[in-house]
Amino acid sequence: MAEQEQPGLAGQLADVRRIVEVGFTETNGKLAVIALELKQGERRHEELAKTEAEHHRKVTEVLEEHDRRLQAAETSRAAEQAKAQTLVDQAKRFSAWVAIGVSTLGVVVGVVIKLLGGGS
Repeated sequence: MAEQEQPGLAGQLADVRRIVEVGFTETNGKLAVIALELKQGERRHEELAKTEAEHHRKVTEVLEEHDRRLQAAETSRAAEQAKAQTLVDQAKRFSAWVAIGVSTLGVVVGVVIKLLGGGS
């Protein structure tokens, strides 16, 4: 009877061994799939990081160009304001001299009329 149990025990051990081997094989396969998915995830992350860096660079360039245009417009606007202020100042001086000239002319005409009218 002891001899009959041993082949049965050996058969059971062989069954357990096959079950364990199948389990390890399935586990190794699942680990291989997980490792592959992890590598694909890392590659995708690298691609997204490169894309984001490129987009950031482009947006930064656009913003810098916009800032340069704003600064140029501000400089141009300041120059136009200075030119306009110069024209206003010149117009004020011109109008003051015109008023002085008209007043002087009026005095001269008055004196001439008085001299011509008083001598008759």
